[in-house]
Parts: sequence; C-alpha cells; structure tokens
Amino acid sequence: MGSLSQYATKVVADRKENSISTIRKLLEIKKEEIVSFGVEFERFKSTLIRLFANSDLNECSPMSVVDAAMKVASLNLDLDPTLAQAYVIARYNNKEKCKIATFMIGYQGLLELARRSGDVKKIETHIVWENERYQYYVGENGTVIEHYPLRPSKRGKERIAVYVLAYLVNGEIYKEWVWDEEVIEIKNMSLSSIKPDKQRYSPWAANVISEDGMWKKTAIRRCMKYLPKSKELIKFLEEEDNYNSDNSTLIDVNIENNENKPNVQNTVVKPQTVERQQVQNTVVKPQTVERQQVQNTVVKPQTVE
Repeated sequence: MGSLSQYATKVVADRKENSISTIRKLLEIKKEEIVSFGVEFERFKSTLIRLFANSDLNECSPMSVVDAAMKVASLNLDLDPTLAQAYVIARYNNKEKCKIATFMIGYQGLLELARRSGDVKKIETHIVWENERYQYYVGENGTVIEHYPLRPSKRGKERIAVYVLAYLVNGEIYKEWVWDEEVIEIKNMSLSSIKPDKQRYSPWAANVISEDGMWKKTAIRRCMKYLPKSKELIKFLEEEDNYNSDNSTLIDVNIENNENKPNVQNTVVKPQTVERQQVQNTVVKPQTVERQQVQNTVVKPQTVE
C-alpha cells in the first residue's frame, strides 16, 4: 500500500515537473513578444513558474497558464500577487468542464491602467470599518465623504463600506461610495453562478487575493465608468466583461439605482458645521452642532464652513 502511495506521489511530481518544463519552453518561444511589452522576461518567467508550482494552477494545462500570463504581460502589469496588480488563477470553466488558468486584474492594476490615460493624477481607495467614524451624504453642492480611520486593533472586524477618491489632472475629483450590502450582493452573485463544489475557484475565494482587495476592486471598477480611460484599460474591461459573460461567472456586476445616483463629477465640498459622530448605513443631513473629539485623535472644536 505504501509503495502504491509513493508511486502515485511520484507520478504527480513528474507530471508537475513536465508541465513546468513545458511552460519554460512556451515562454521562450514567446520571449520576444513578452519583452516587446516592456516586461522584464526573467523575472516574469520565474514568478509564473513559482505560482504554477505552489497553487491550483498546476491542475491547469501549461498552455492555458501561459495564455493567461500573456494577457498580464500585454498590459505590462506585475504577476507577483503581493503587489495586487494582476493574478493568474485557476477557475472552473463551465463550457470546458475543467479548470483553466485565467487572468484577473487586481485593484492596483486597475489604478495603474487608469493613471496611464494621463488624465488621472491619483486614486485613493479606503475601506470603512464598523468602529470608525465616517460621514457620507449628498448635498446641494455634491457628495461629501469624511472618514476617520482607526488602527487595525481598534477598527472592528466588519466592513461597513468602501469608497474611492479619484483626483484628475484638471482638478476634478470623482467620488464613489459602495455600501457593504452592495459588495456582498456582488460577491454572492459571483458565487451563486458557480456550482457549489467549484466555488473555491471563484476570485472571491482565491488564496492569493485578499478580501480587502476584492472590496476595493469592486468600488474602483464602478468608478471606472466615470474616469478617463487608457487604451489598455478599455481593452481589459471589454475582455473581462466578455469572459464573465461566457462563463456565467459574475465578478464585477454594477448594481445601480439611477434615480438615487448622485452626480459624482464634483470637487471637494466643504460641508456646513456638522456633528462628527458614528453614522452607520444612513445618509446624514447636515445640521449645526459642535464637533466632538474623534476617537484616538484629538480634534479641536472649530466651525467648518
């Protein structure tokens, strides 16, 4: 029995080694094309092989792994998952009835592609946690977002919302706020479109992608509708939408209520004097009251115009 187990282990190891050898050969064939995208070839190759050897990717065909990696290279993004620019992950394909390697962009990758348009100066994205004070309301002068982050040990465990602030070169600021229930609905729609025994291959369940990263990507993806786009970003958004449609896997569904959608093309708005207190899942109307001390931060009372 022991010898049979050892034999099976050796077969798996040999198969993995053969697949790695095939990936090396395929990458060498495509080396000139990869370099033409501005990618450092040796680093790209070593990162992909490391990912293949230590993840579910080794259950995918070498060709699908290289094809997915080439999409990352074509956008000149980094494959290292710790940088959250792009991922190559195993996903179950409903049509092929097997696992295939799939390219998925991370929230940092979306930010990088947005900056390449030349019109975007900076984009910030933040998660609001349950113990943190925040204000979000829509007034006659536009959308107002104020957030007082706490250290991880004090902020609580539940996410309340995620928001994006996009600063354009021309001085405009785009703002996007997504409530927790909206993100969770998107996540559930993604998982429900996959058979229960295959849900572990959803991006929401992938080990290399953090939950925070998926929350931020959801908000950034929605904000992209209003931002200037580079050619690379337009190409990617079209490809990702087509992939999700073909495979019945919804990742970045945009849930909107057009009647309540505020005009996000606005500049920084100074609210009237309002109370700084914790507001959870409600829209706050400005009122004239005194500021209170913010937890873990000393805030001197003053009148905000």
